[in-house]
Amino acid sequence: MSRFYQLNDSYFADHYAGPNPPDQPHRYTLSVFALKHNLPLNNRFYYNDFREQLVGNVLTKAELQILAHN
Repeated sequence: MSRFYQLNDSYFADHYAGPNPPDQPHRYTLSVFALKHNLPLNNRFYYNDFREQLVGNVLTKAELQILAHN
């Protein structure tokens, strides 16, 4: 989250806004899922809804840790 936007700002509510890094080196985790079928998620879903829909639907998962600097 950026200090320039509020949580209810449409910039964040309507689409993926990308990472907002802190002012020091940090790590991102890229997770890729192979699913049994498309998940029944509506636009503007919350991350918790996504995580709940994954249960029982993941065939396999891969993760990559990425070190980022400003």
